[in-house]
Amino acid sequence: MAEAVPLFYRDQAETENASNFIKAFNCSMLFLNPLSTDAQKIQALANYLGTGSPAEHWYNDLTVTQHASWDNIVKVFNNRWPTTKSAMLTLEEYQTEPLEHKMAEEDVGAIKTVGCQKVWAHIKWVEEVMELARLAKIENGPTLIWQVKKQLPKAVKKLLDEEYKMWKEFMDDVKDLSTSKLKQEHQEIEERKRKEEEQDSRLIQKLEATKRATAADNTAQLQ
Repeated sequence: MAEAVPLFYRDQAETENASNFIKAFNCSMLFLNPLSTDAQKIQALANYLGTGSPAEHWYNDLTVTQHASWDNIVKVFNNRWPTTKSAMLTLEEYQTEPLEHKMAEEDVGAIKTVGCQKVWAHIKWVEEVMELARLAKIENGPTLIWQVKKQLPKAVKKLLDEEYKMWKEFMDDVKDLSTSKLKQEHQEIEERKRKEEEQDSRLIQKLEATKRATAADNTAQLQ
């Protein structure tokens, strides 16, 4: 079943993409009527343009020559709303992105939703970071591996090898981590952290009590 094509207005520049609209319209026509003629497609296009919108005014102003064929319509449409050129990052800029895409501590053992599918958060992270490594053209070597590994949650790092020479090897190991071991390791780390915080809190309280007692003694001696 083809997805419904939203009406095109072209007065919502931040949310509308003209190139995507014309592609979606073509796909819809191919699905609904694969044998549709140029005249049928041109006529149908009018029903996909918002009433009173700049796009509808454009359609109403088309000449007979422009109405002559679907190819003409597409050409005039693209001239009126040319494709916006995407910003292209440099390799150096791409290489900062794997470092910025960190796995959060709370994601250890958590489940995320991707589309309609539920996946483990660390697997979702692997797929995203591996794609960033490909875009940065570093996937076939060790570049940035140790820096990215250093930023991983402690529970994840502890279950990985010390060194990796290829991104695929590194990412495969993260993806294949046992979720039960991850959760157990995370719980143990959190428990140790809690005990250390309690110990530090008791030490601080003891130091503050000692300071208060010393101050009281000094005050008593001065009286």
